[in-house]
Amino acid sequence: MAIICRGNEAAPTQLKDALARRGFRVEETQTTYMAIGLAVQHARRDGSGKVVVVLVQPATLARPHELVAALSNSAPSAVCWICRKAGSGMELRAVSEADVAAWRSSGKIADAGAVTAVAAASSGKPGPVKANENSEATYDKRGNTPSLRLAGDWQGDSEVPQSGAPESPVLTDEELAMLLGDESSAAEPGT
Repeated sequence: MAIICRGNEAAPTQLKDALARRGFRVEETQTTYMAIGLAVQHARRDGSGKVVVVLVQPATLARPHELVAALSNSAPSAVCWICRKAGSGMELRAVSEADVAAWRSSGKIADAGAVTAVAAASSGKPGPVKANENSEATYDKRGNTPSLRLAGDWQGDSEVPQSGAPESPVLTDEELAMLLGDESSAAEPGT
């Protein structure tokens, strides 16, 4: 099985033909996430067969380093190759540690239209930040304040516990006896 992760690029016909000649069944995906899913599925289904994931122009793909890491954990028999333009031809080779390190250090976490976490943090402006140009989703960048807030006011019938105060038992002795099925203690409340 050969999975060609091509992004928005068209998979080179030379690549598809070469893989088919060598007996690989070829599937194409646009995203690294789909490539991970297909590779894991095929590796688990056919443990003896070889699964090859070919990254076409990996610099244009979202999170190629995470694809390599996910495959090493979830489909260790799968191998990753790179197919990219080199001069007037195409280069096809195995992914190296240097490739993974370069992808990781590039900070590329999404397609070109997305705002990276580094860029959003360095903008210095608090407030909502668009996830990407085509998205209605935003995230709110407001510094170090907690992102979780409690809804509503405290409506409990007891006091709000103070830090460092001795804890009261969660269950009374009577409730504990009823839960444990201790009939003699349950009959005598307050003991």
